[in-house]
Amino acid sequence: MNDKNKNNIKIYYGIIIISLLLIGLSLGFIIGVKTNKNGKVIYQGTIHDSDYVYPYSYDDYSIPEGDQEGFRVIYKLMNGHTLESTTVNNCVIKPENPEKICATFINWYSDEYYNDLFDFSVKVNKDITLYAKYEIDYKSLSNYIYEYTIKSSVRVYAEGYYYINQFINEEISSSLGSGVIINEDNKYYYVLTNNHVIYKPSEANVMKYYILDCYNEQYDATLIYNSNSYDLALLRITKNSKYEKLNVIKFRSEAPDITGEEIITMGNPEGLINAISYGVINNYDYFKVKESDKDRSNVTFKVLTHSAYINSGSSGGALLDTNLELCGINFADGSSEDGSHLISYSIPIDKVNEFLDLISN
Repeated sequence: MNDKNKNNIKIYYGIIIISLLLIGLSLGFIIGVKTNKNGKVIYQGTIHDSDYVYPYSYDDYSIPEGDQEGFRVIYKLMNGHTLESTTVNNCVIKPENPEKICATFINWYSDEYYNDLFDFSVKVNKDITLYAKYEIDYKSLSNYIYEYTIKSSVRVYAEGYYYINQFINEEISSSLGSGVIINEDNKYYYVLTNNHVIYKPSEANVMKYYILDCYNEQYDATLIYNSNSYDLALLRITKNSKYEKLNVIKFRSEAPDITGEEIITMGNPEGLINAISYGVINNYDYFKVKESDKDRSNVTFKVLTHSAYINSGSSGGALLDTNLELCGINFADGSSEDGSHLISYSIPIDKVNEFLDLISN
């Protein structure tokens, strides 16, 4: 690869100029950013159409039972649920049409890429997996996110100081990133972000962390655990009864494995507040870490790559599937020499769970 075409891969530490920071802090409304599959911004504005909010419940949906000795049938509802039954006289049971948030069911397919439409009139002679296909209403989905899901998205600020005494101190570093609320108890919300967002420089002897929620309310934050090998950090904030109740994001049960699956990011790129973008999963690949960055981020496992737009300030933000379940944490992006977005990198949900297991153990 020659110098002219060489991609400039960069980890964003979320450092933002003061003017953008002041602009961002002054905005109390929600800004939306919709992108196409190549990461290009095609929509930006405030979402108002509450009529497009849909309920998010599949508790009443079930698949009828088949014969005890029938072939096994796995129904991938592609809405966060998978159900199982068996055939009846070697015929696959056609269930009621499943539902997916802000989407219309199209049909059942026998492959995960929706190339082979399944014929329920044909008998089968082996176990089979069926995949539900939908057409997503992106305007409806965006409005649902801004009505509910965005309440789990936050901004994370970290400031490093060198303290001589209570009267003399020097600010060494400041950074801005994104985060997502992953748990709560009676007293606290727990926020996941990147390690490089909250990184403590060697010159700093004191770090201060604070978080702004989607309503622009500010909380002092406490660092619980961090790891450069996962580039993840967990903080907590104390609940405040004066503020609106926030939401806890739901985790996807397993890491995405379908190239081309549509995904969504939530974060705060380039000073935008509560931004979302749309894209697709590209693949899993290794991320090349600069030697000088390894104290902050030293990820050596394969990470998820996707096309949704992220930028400085997106670090630590949520990567969601179209069921609005967390499937990764954004941590870096790659751009060409002219600055145009090429690719985004996320810590996949299975590695997020590994990191959280380290804390519980």
